[in-house]
Amino acid sequence: MSQTKSWFFVSTAKEGYPINLDGDERLLWFAYCASSYIRKNERKPVAIPFSEARIFPFVNGCRMHARWRSDADICPEEVTFVYDLKSFKDGIKELSFEPPGDFLDRRDKTYRLFIDNHKDGDVIAVFKVSQWRQVGDIGIPHLWELVFSLENSPIINGMRCVGRTEDATNTADLVQLPLLPQVAEITDSRVRDVLPRMNYITYKISNGIIPKVSIFVPNLSSSNPVPHFVGSGGAYQTDEGFRKPRLIFTILLALLASGPLFFLFQLKKDMTKRINKQT
Repeated sequence: MSQTKSWFFVSTAKEGYPINLDGDERLLWFAYCASSYIRKNERKPVAIPFSEARIFPFVNGCRMHARWRSDADICPEEVTFVYDLKSFKDGIKELSFEPPGDFLDRRDKTYRLFIDNHKDGDVIAVFKVSQWRQVGDIGIPHLWELVFSLENSPIINGMRCVGRTEDATNTADLVQLPLLPQVAEITDSRVRDVLPRMNYITYKISNGIIPKVSIFVPNLSSSNPVPHFVGSGGAYQTDEGFRKPRLIFTILLALLASGPLFFLFQLKKDMTKRINKQT
C-alpha cells in the first residue's frame, strides 16, 4: 500500500483479512473483494470492517452472520456482527503494543467498559445492501451501508457509513501490482508475524525489492531484545544512515553536559589570575 510516491506500507493478511489496512479501506475491501473470505468465516470471529483493528478493542469482538441474495453476488445482502465475549478477549492480542501511559490506560478503560455494558448476542454492527447493479450474471452492490449500533456503550453512540457504486464494467484484464521505486521508505508490519512484541519496523530499500521479513529476526533479536516504542508502535530503525545523526546528537548532549564544568573551570582560572595580580 502506497502512502506517497516514496513511502510504502507492507503487511500480510491475517487468515485472508487485511487487518492492517485503515478502516475505510477495509470497508471497501469487505464490500467488493471479500466474498470468499465471508463464506469461509460464517459465524466465526471477524474484525468489523471499520475503525482501527490495532487500536480499538471492540473491532475484534464479534462473530459474523451473513445472508446472501444470490451465489453470483460479490457480497452478502446483509451481514450482522454479533458481540461475543470470547472473541473480544481473544481479539486483544491483535492490538498494537503501547508504552505505559495515558493512551494505554484509556484503552484499558475502554476494554473494561465495553465488557461491562454488553452481553453475548448484542448486535454491534450491520452491513446491508439496499440496491444492486447487474454486470452480466454478477451482482454488484449499488447502494450499501454499515451501521454501528452501540447504544449500550458509554463510549461510542453509533456511526453510519454509506457507499455507492457509480459505475461497474466487466473486464478481462488482470490487475497489475504497482512497481516500487528503486529507493523507497518502507513501514513493514510483517514483523509482527515473527516478533510478536513489535508493531512494525521502518527501513529503506535501494533496489526496489521488499526483503523477506525473516532477515530482520537475527538483527532485531540481538541488538534490540526488548523493543522500544516510537509513537504508538514499536518501531526499529534498520537504516544505517540514521546511526551518524544519532552519534552527532549524542556528542552534542555530551558537550552541553560538560558546558557548566568548563565554565566553572574558566571562572576558577580567572579568579586565580586576579589573586596573583593583587599579590
